[in-house]
Amino acid sequence: MPEAILWRESGISLSHQITANSRRLPSEQWEVLQDFLTHQGFHVQLRGDFFGELPDKTLQSIARRMAEIRVLSPDKQTLNPSPFPMEIAYEKRQMMAEVKKPGPVYSGLDFLTILREFIPASERSLRNFFHIVFTVKRLATWGDDRWHLRTILLSVPVVISLTGLVEAPARDREYYVLKQADPALGDQWLEANKSEWLDYEDERTTSVVRGYLYQAIFWWRNPSEFEFCDNPECALYNSHWQKEMLKAQGQARLCPVHSSML
Repeated sequence: MPEAILWRESGISLSHQITANSRRLPSEQWEVLQDFLTHQGFHVQLRGDFFGELPDKTLQSIARRMAEIRVLSPDKQTLNPSPFPMEIAYEKRQMMAEVKKPGPVYSGLDFLTILREFIPASERSLRNFFHIVFTVKRLATWGDDRWHLRTILLSVPVVISLTGLVEAPARDREYYVLKQADPALGDQWLEANKSEWLDYEDERTTSVVRGYLYQAIFWWRNPSEFEFCDNPECALYNSHWQKEMLKAQGQARLCPVHSSML
């Protein structure tokens, strides 16, 4: 039986308290995710912070690398190759903090490179191990001459950004028009249309995460042939809007074609 290993930053605690600052999932929600993966045929381990219990010298090195992969401008691919000491110090504090903050935007692919180096050598077989990292970091990839925030990175390890679930998919166009005209109008739209976008402390988060776990499972089973689904009600649909995500990943169901493949 393959091993699904769920890593979670210390800021994503198993506490029943949910706060907007920590983007926490309460313990019963982690249990739902564990049960979901168990039913998909995995033996599940729940682990702590990916960078937990590392020596100070290693933490300092990772802090520098995290500062180096900051996105400085939404429309410039160049990152931050010569970070200031205060930027490195911030990253180190964040790694040691009990509650993590989303912080700046980071290059998702470079973040994956750092994570891969710390997967234990005995757990690097893609056939036998399925690593999933939950983070509050804002992760982006470059394309079409700008950086795009991401909800999930399908790679080794798979990374799901809880901040990305709220901030990456776009809200309705009307919201941006109103916000540009008057920020207060944008806030009024958000209040009047809560069902159309995911918020922090949102009870729908667990269902949305399960939908993205379906994507991760299908990718893990055959990375070279993974394709998104054209059915907007399938969890494998590539959602770009909040309403799409809440419909596709939020229902956490597969279309008949992909259901038959499990």
